[in-house]
Amino acid sequence: MENIGDSVDGDSRYLRRRFRQIGRRIGDPQWFSTNDIKALVRAGSGHPAFTTFVHKFVSEHPSPAKRLRTVLNWVPPEGTKASPAEALDWLYANILRAAKYAYEAVDTHNGRDFLVLLRIYQLNFSGNLAPLGAIIPLDSLSYLLHLERNAAEILAWDLRCLTLQHNSGISTIDRDTVYTLDSVSVPVPAKNEHEYVFYKSFVDFWDEDRRAKELFVDFSRICTHLARTVFSVCLAINIYRYKVSVSGFPQTVPVYQGL
Repeated sequence: MENIGDSVDGDSRYLRRRFRQIGRRIGDPQWFSTNDIKALVRAGSGHPAFTTFVHKFVSEHPSPAKRLRTVLNWVPPEGTKASPAEALDWLYANILRAAKYAYEAVDTHNGRDFLVLLRIYQLNFSGNLAPLGAIIPLDSLSYLLHLERNAAEILAWDLRCLTLQHNSGISTIDRDTVYTLDSVSVPVPAKNEHEYVFYKSFVDFWDEDRRAKELFVDFSRICTHLARTVFSVCLAINIYRYKVSVSGFPQTVPVYQGL
């Protein structure tokens, strides 16, 4: 019980210090209240990473006060009991769900399945999508998925607090670097041209249907989506080749480099 109390006190001091820094940045020291801190610390159930993710999620938004209100609206009613692991799962689920709603609300994203697309990029850059652990170049993968070239960054934009990155959803990370999340050290995979790396604890959450619930993406959905998009790309290429062969133009196919 003493350890739990120490953790709660430490979380309170951490959030208060970080929120004061945000207040100096935005010129509003009164943008949060003591009750806000208490509610967030209670929701975190003493998990060492919970308050850090909350701070990152709030601070990255142009309006930290608006983002703070969003998180507070997620907080379970007082008296709700949750283990530290359950509290972190609760935060992950709400952040991922909010990112899904925000992405799919954009008119140009109509008909897209945010969770499937994000999962494809995440599996690709962890070496779990293509055979033999190969990583598909970012431009090529976006082309196969019929997406804009910066699709990975757009998909991860509202999930930056859960990624090891530098101001975007994609980062380049040196081999053997260890990032420290408060008291939690996270080893980072080998350097790649386009890293798209989530914290391992978030990936572990998303990997389990029992924990992710409706946010879980079964691999069969990924295979179905890839089969459909790759088939349409092949069909478009064949139509293009037919048209240029009939017209007499050189039979070259305009695809992204690396495809």
